[in-house]
Amino acid sequence: MSKRKSIVPLNEARDSFNLFQDQLVPRITDVRGETVEVDLGDYLHGILDHPEMPERVNWIVETLRNPTQIHRHWDRRLRHREVYVNMVYASEDDLDGELHLVIVERRLGRLRFWTTFVPLDQEKYEGLVRKGELLWKPRN
Repeated sequence: MSKRKSIVPLNEARDSFNLFQDQLVPRITDVRGETVEVDLGDYLHGILDHPEMPERVNWIVETLRNPTQIHRHWDRRLRHREVYVNMVYASEDDLDGELHLVIVERRLGRLRFWTTFVPLDQEKYEGLVRKGELLWKPRN
């Protein structure tokens, strides 16, 4: 059985704040059934600090709920962060997709949204992510 392909159309950049607020704040349940806390302040760091993200707010929900894998952060100083990894396609016709990462912090047993982005150098980040301990992958 093959994994479901994550197809999530781009949203209008002007809608990004409302989508972020409506879909993510104050929390969202991830693929493991855990709660990821999100607040409106995260919009600045997670969306506005990354010029590619306003059109990809809907990708955050998809990546938290249907990642291809979750790894501990590759930087030992950031071992309290977890990286949700997904290939997201903007349409059925999109053959390449884009690597999308959502990073959350785990502190005192709680998950908190940290940031999200589409790496410019996909291969570099795939290698970095694999350096971190694999925490979750789909059964199949």
